[in-house]
Amino acid sequence: PAGVGLVAAELRSTRAPASEGVAPALAIAAGWLALAGYAYAEPSVYPFASGFALVGVLLAGAAWRGKRRATFGALVLLLGVGACELACQASGLLIRGQAEARRRYYQELHQLDPTLGYRPRPGLRELKLSYHLDPDLRGVYSTDERGFRNVGRDYAAAQDWFVGDSFTWGAWVTRDECFVGQLEQRWGRPAVALAAGGYGVLQYEALVEQALRERPARIWLCVFANDLAGQIPLAQSGAHYEEFATRFTRAASLFRALDLGLRALVLRARGWGPKEAQAGVTLWPAAGAARDYLASRHYEAVEATYARILARSQEAGVSLRVVLIPSKELVYRADYERLFPRQRDYLRNEAQGYERLAGMAAEAGVPCLDLTPALRRAVEVGERPYFALDPHWSPLGHQLAAEAIAAWRP
Repeated sequence: PAGVGLVAAELRSTRAPASEGVAPALAIAAGWLALAGYAYAEPSVYPFASGFALVGVLLAGAAWRGKRRATFGALVLLLGVGACELACQASGLLIRGQAEARRRYYQELHQLDPTLGYRPRPGLRELKLSYHLDPDLRGVYSTDERGFRNVGRDYAAAQDWFVGDSFTWGAWVTRDECFVGQLEQRWGRPAVALAAGGYGVLQYEALVEQALRERPARIWLCVFANDLAGQIPLAQSGAHYEEFATRFTRAASLFRALDLGLRALVLRARGWGPKEAQAGVTLWPAAGAARDYLASRHYEAVEATYARILARSQEAGVSLRVVLIPSKELVYRADYERLFPRQRDYLRNEAQGYERLAGMAAEAGVPCLDLTPALRRAVEVGERPYFALDPHWSPLGHQLAAEAIAAWRP
């Protein structure tokens, strides 16, 4: 559109009144706003797209006032940005590394699901993925016909069913290294895990309902700290997943690359980047629970769902046991408070949230085990139960969790 407008303007006299800059001005505005609209299609780049649109409007204003050099400069810049964007999309130059790892995680490992919002794909065979921030951290995943890491296990024979998120799934460890696999070996009987990364209390409720229909002897509800950040309705959870999947399909976008670069600079300038604690472990400023978990009353919805899970298991006559999994930051609490003194609210809310969940379980007569003390003891003697950069358990962390659960006598 900008090109057509400028060609039309060139056909006029160079002494034409300024009002005749209307055509190129509108054309430039249309072109720039079209590119800004393209950037807006990626929700995470709204600030960058807004700035881009503003620049286009200012340049269009220069054209309106008959500033021919500004008009031609705008055209060159517009075409240059458009050409660079097309080149990035065609070559996939910017979809490597972190973006490619995350694209594969969302698109190849998961799929939409009407009941859970999304779920791991059924029938995966040794899907190899890497952590987007550490290419050396890799996982190999296989799933059964239900989409869970229970290949070769008989659901009907399994008396212990574990429900949870990425910790129970076993992020970046083998199925045998995961605490569920280690408990199988200790107990000498099969156990199954109904879990996936990013699941929350609403998915837990749906999975517990599935488990109750098959009446195992025990259901183990494994709660992680970020479940305290609130809950997303299952229908929205699917849309949320689809947004992430689409985001990393379009990770080749030049707009997204520029936006992420600017965001990283702003976060570092504000001191919100990750920082290194003892033994080379990296901690992140925004941990587990929502910073305003109790103040904003997020807990009401979370605890209402949690209460329904407790009640349903009792109604069905199936033994329910709750396991509380702490965030890396809560386990390394002293380091976290030293590195991020202004973000202590996260850890306080996580600890208080877990106290509330443990209290609810006690009132309902449901055993509850908090793994925080066992993991902290390991840290105090120099062991590293979490990966250095990733927030999940290392094989040692899974081992410590399995030992604590196996030694627990509720």
